Amino acid sequence: MQVFNFLKRWLLVLVFSVHSVFSVADAANGDAVERLMHQMSGLTEQLNNHETHHAGAKNTVVIGKTGAGKSTLITCLAGVPLEAFDGDEGFSLTAEASAGDVQIGHGFGAGTEAITSYYDADMNTIYWDCPGFDDPRGIEIETQNAILLRKLYNSIRNVNVFVVAKEADITGRATELGKLLGKMNIFSNTEQLLSCVSLVVTQQRDIRNMTLHFEKLQSDTSNVYFQDGFARALVNSVASRDMCVAMLPYPSSAGGYDSRYREGIFACIADRKPVAELDCNVILSAESREYVQGLSGAYNTRIKQYLTQSAEKLKAQSYVRISNANVRGQKADDLRSHFASQSALLMQIGAPESFVTDFVHVLDTEGLIATFKSDPQYALFDIVATFGELLDADLRDVPLWKSALTDVTAEISRLSTVETNAEIISESGSYEVGPFLLKRTEHEKQRRGVRSVTVTKEFWSKELEQMVVSQNITKFTDTLTLTEPSITSTRKAGETSPRERNGDSWR
Repeated sequence: MQVFNFLKRWLLVLVFSVHSVFSVADAANGDAVERLMHQMSGLTEQLNNHETHHAGAKNTVVIGKTGAGKSTLITCLAGVPLEAFDGDEGFSLTAEASAGDVQIGHGFGAGTEAITSYYDADMNTIYWDCPGFDDPRGIEIETQNAILLRKLYNSIRNVNVFVVAKEADITGRATELGKLLGKMNIFSNTEQLLSCVSLVVTQQRDIRNMTLHFEKLQSDTSNVYFQDGFARALVNSVASRDMCVAMLPYPSSAGGYDSRYREGIFACIADRKPVAELDCNVILSAESREYVQGLSGAYNTRIKQYLTQSAEKLKAQSYVRISNANVRGQKADDLRSHFASQSALLMQIGAPESFVTDFVHVLDTEGLIATFKSDPQYALFDIVATFGELLDADLRDVPLWKSALTDVTAEISRLSTVETNAEIISESGSYEVGPFLLKRTEHEKQRRGVRSVTVTKEFWSKELEQMVVSQNITKFTDTLTLTEPSITSTRKAGETSPRERNGDSWR
């Protein structure tokens, strides 16, 4: 018996420990979802703002490693005066003001923690400052950046690209530059990309002739980083003077930074031809791919919750449609027909490629599409689809999504078949109303051993509700008898009365 109790205690400890581990993991996944949703919402807001106020503007995307000087470059291009100061690591550039939301970062951490933008009215150009490759903040942030970059690339048009690299990453065999350009194989059309790319070398002080330097890289056939792909194409382009290279030199002293370098960078932009849109992907590390695979379950669960909420709104709107209709003056067949159509559409939903479009179509028929799309959670569909694109696999759990629509599909299907042709006897001063006009639901709760039932009464006709209230009716059965002395004819539910046909009102 003692052995049994000992094993029992250890089993309870094990179960509690496993539950705690999964609870912590679920909480961590939930936090990651919220953070990415926040970042996606911020990027979407920027895209919508520029589309509204700066339609037709050129877009310049600035990419590079963390700490390469991307934010500094945009601040310089914005015409904000730069100041050099002498710090622990030598001279650095800073600015008293900022270019919009673009902030210059310092230190070993990532300076740009989210995609930010700045609109230059003089150049009619939107500069996009992107978080750096090799972000030191870990797998979650690498994944987040990949999602946001893909969203950006797929949303903007008329695009130029600045590849920013420190001189230290270009010296010697340019290993760090090669690694960076290897990550830029995310662009599938190398020829297209080369037409819009400019290379900007920051902290430049030793390499005076970039063309000569890239000729050496071009001739080093043993360099594994420049054998093929975009890296090789860029080296060949610079070596043959087909690509302009701009420089942001290392400060020679503390104080004001020479702004004449800004003109050289603008000359590079003028030398390039923007592309209508970029066709790209983002390469994830093996660790990030595994992380995405594990996180996709949390996103699919969140989507189910979002769809469940939307389905409840759709159901409620169906009741509003009936309640707002003058059921005594509107043929019930019209309502049944509408619900039959809705039910058919809901039952057809299921294909991954058209799931969202099909559900939006159903919502549109009830005027709910704007509410659905304006919810920040709408981005969840885009995120999960992008997860699949990053891993070259479909990570959308459509059966789980579909399960969120089961109840609303069944209820709207029921509405399409409810019998409404019960006779209304009015000569006696009363008439009988069928179930189509009243919904009665019960909610059972169990608390401290006591069972309680809450009855919810939803009246599907405002006139009916007024009569029920005025006659103080509290007991509801399958049929309901109401008294309205002014009625002096016999009809069926859904039919107009003679007085209505003569233009008189029921009220």
